[in-house]
Amino acid sequence: MIIISDINVKNFAAEQIGWVSDLVTERGGGLLMAGGISSFDSGQYDRTPWEKLIPVDMLGFGAGFYDRLLTLDIPDTVKDHPLWKLDSDPEKNAEILAAHPPFFGMNRVRRAKPGAVVLALRAGTDEPVIAAQTYGRGRSVAYLPDPNGGWGDRYATWGPSGVVTGERIEIGQGAEFIFSSDAARVPATPVPPHPSPWYGR
Repeated sequence: MIIISDINVKNFAAEQIGWVSDLVTERGGGLLMAGGISSFDSGQYDRTPWEKLIPVDMLGFGAGFYDRLLTLDIPDTVKDHPLWKLDSDPEKNAEILAAHPPFFGMNRVRRAKPGAVVLALRAGTDEPVIAAQTYGRGRSVAYLPDPNGGWGDRYATWGPSGVVTGERIEIGQGAEFIFSSDAARVPATPVPPHPSPWYGR
């Protein structure tokens, strides 16, 4: 599974673009593109082979932001999708989904592709916010808001009331980001429970 968010396509070599296409199409892997000011068409992905993999039709460069508060409409037909199964009790699960926080923005797209499953819409519109599809042997997801900071700031604290979230650590972005294999290692100790369990799921 490859997850990318808010990074311009120029950060990838043509060979890497090809590897990801092969991972999804031929090897049964997954690709999730999450939103941000350098995602989707704003990151120039509409001009790459990944445009075929992503379950939405992107807009032209520079036309793709909705930067106002938005709430989700989760269609009843997809509430049994694994993405939205956060509790085995249907009533409790419905309460969790009803408590989904708003987003502060998202990337805009022309539409979900005909074969895609739309998992969330911008309330009051038919504009997709989350869409998924099978592609080749694999799968892909378009997640149009930011998954944590910025547009998704409230999303990162989505959990039962009274749960206190810890401090978030930013390890860098853009030119400031330097990969550290030591920082990326999973600690040997047991992983503590996620402070925002609904977001964590």
